[in-house]
Amino acid sequence: MLSKGKPLYIMGKQASLRLDGASLRVLQPDKSERRVPLRRVNRAIIQAHEQDQLQACLAIVRQGGTVHFLDAEGHVCAMLHQPTADGSSWARELASSIEYHGNSRPYRVWRQTQQRHAWSLVFRRGFCGDFEANRKRLIRYLLLHRPELELQRELQWLDEQLLAWLHAQIALEGLYPIVRAVHAQGEQLLDVLQPCLQIPLLWRYVRWRRSQATAVVSERTEFFELQAAVPLRKQLLRHMRALDAQYGYERGVEGRASALELGS
Repeated sequence: MLSKGKPLYIMGKQASLRLDGASLRVLQPDKSERRVPLRRVNRAIIQAHEQDQLQACLAIVRQGGTVHFLDAEGHVCAMLHQPTADGSSWARELASSIEYHGNSRPYRVWRQTQQRHAWSLVFRRGFCGDFEANRKRLIRYLLLHRPELELQRELQWLDEQLLAWLHAQIALEGLYPIVRAVHAQGEQLLDVLQPCLQIPLLWRYVRWRRSQATAVVSERTEFFELQAAVPLRKQLLRHMRALDAQYGYERGVEGRASALELGS
């Protein structure tokens, strides 16, 4: 289900990206030119804003990838991706189940279960509260050990990276039919997925930052990409499988109820 492509970072005012056939040319000051096969890039993160790199960006998007643009401080300021497509066959089937069910009760059950699961990954003694309370608790823990830190900008950066990555995964994995089906019932899938992914990610960041003397953008970027490569992807996959299982269970219950009615 999850894409095997890799992110490509184009950082710095003098850096640039060019399309060259089936490859991308990455040009950076004081570094040798390098070529990256277009098929290997599923996400590009670009800080250098040059008009000449538009064709390269569009080529990434045409093959199903996404492009995130950063401002001078490293914050996500724009994103380029394909219009919402038909999605994968698995996503279309789940979307059909959501639409067939006709109400959001299974979705609400799934949402509550996933929230408890996300909390349990960090607070193993059953501390629930809400996402904002849990977030503040983790921040207090870090500031207790590193009171000199100014965390607001770092955590804003982390939240932006997570949300941009999540949008990219929704596009890459063809999950838009599910997003649309949930939205038709008055719910927002990303409003559940983002905080559920955020709390375990923030806990891993807190543990990393506690022992990290510095945290410049390049170091934070390396941390985030390591998390995106395995933990975030595994957790996202688990949440989506749980949603499929919830509606599968509901279909099974409905089927048994119908059989009982026919037999009575």
